Amino acid sequence: MMQNIKKYELNYKQALNFVEKSINETNQLSNVFFNYLQRASGRFFTVLPDGIPTEKVHEFEFGGKTKCLRVETAKIIKKTLNSNSRLSCVFDDFNADFKNSESNDLYQSNGLHYNDEIYYSITKTASQKLILKCLRYSNATWHSLCVITEFSLDKCENRILSIGEITMICENSFLFIIGAYDAEGYIFWEKTSS
Repeated sequence: MMQNIKKYELNYKQALNFVEKSINETNQLSNVFFNYLQRASGRFFTVLPDGIPTEKVHEFEFGGKTKCLRVETAKIIKKTLNSNSRLSCVFDDFNADFKNSESNDLYQSNGLHYNDEIYYSITKTASQKLILKCLRYSNATWHSLCVITEFSLDKCENRILSIGEITMICENSFLFIIGAYDAEGYIFWEKTSS
């Protein structure tokens, strides 16, 4: 049975506090994103079933509001990537490390790394199945982050990300997606004009 999903605007300060707890000091992409967030113009929103009270929408640490919204989030990512051929999406995988990347099939097909940290990159050619796989690999109960960016990773040599490239991913961001609601959903940060 399909849920009737609704977009909810979020209180910026409450969402920012959750994001800081969720991603700050987790990995390099998270650190650079959080620093960028401090000076960028944007707004937070989420998608959840219609009819959830506002106070429950802002209970980011707790689940029980919905079934897992990974499929719906993958559709949002696919639609966003299809809207602009310059966009790509970078997912972090907090649970993986470069030392074990040989046995990681997703790293072998779509992986990048910064030191020992693993990331996955896709473009608009990615299938819904691949997007779901990236979301699944990126998901830890308390942490998940992906960035839709206009920065091209085509010139990334030997799958190695530099701090400069991670900075450019964030500086050229279009949309950030952060895991929330006990891994059942996500909150989104969307860049707005200054």
